[in-house]
Amino acid sequence: MAAESDEAFEKVENYLRACRVASRLHRARLAAVILQRAIEKRNAAPEGTPSVHLATLAIDEARSLITQWMSGLLPPRSDDRPYTLPEGYLALYLCDAPMRWPNAFLNPQLSPPGFSETLHARLVKTGPELEVSSMVPRPLDRGLIPDLADSARETFDRFPILRTLFLWLLISAGLVFLFWYTRR
Repeated sequence: MAAESDEAFEKVENYLRACRVASRLHRARLAAVILQRAIEKRNAAPEGTPSVHLATLAIDEARSLITQWMSGLLPPRSDDRPYTLPEGYLALYLCDAPMRWPNAFLNPQLSPPGFSETLHARLVKTGPELEVSSMVPRPLDRGLIPDLADSARETFDRFPILRTLFLWLLISAGLVFLFWYTRR
């Protein structure tokens, strides 16, 4: 149990470090609270349920705590959907909250002045939801002289050697032009 708790504590602390919680003391306090809640949740599980690894429970607990904390900070949407965890993280990173307010992370009692307003201002407004559309094929536009384009295509299709010769002629002309242009 001790080795599993140490591993879970380390994973939660790394998760909080990834969330840019810079203060070691604050990170350790949060990791201890999260780990304690995960242990309580594991002990409260009914007898017949399969045992889940403590680190997995602890990370899930950390995510749910962060989601609850962010839902209290972020304004409600017009369509009554809650903000997702990545949207909340993005707003936190864009307002540089972990550096400007290092002890405010997961601390609902300590909400510094200007924190909520800055977070609201940094919410990314996404565009409309993806809608399926249909594209209707149109005839190919062959330019100003479609008959010439048709006859050239037919000629090149009938005589593949001509097509290859024309391609090499074009490449050679381009190289000759480059040589002439660089030597003048």
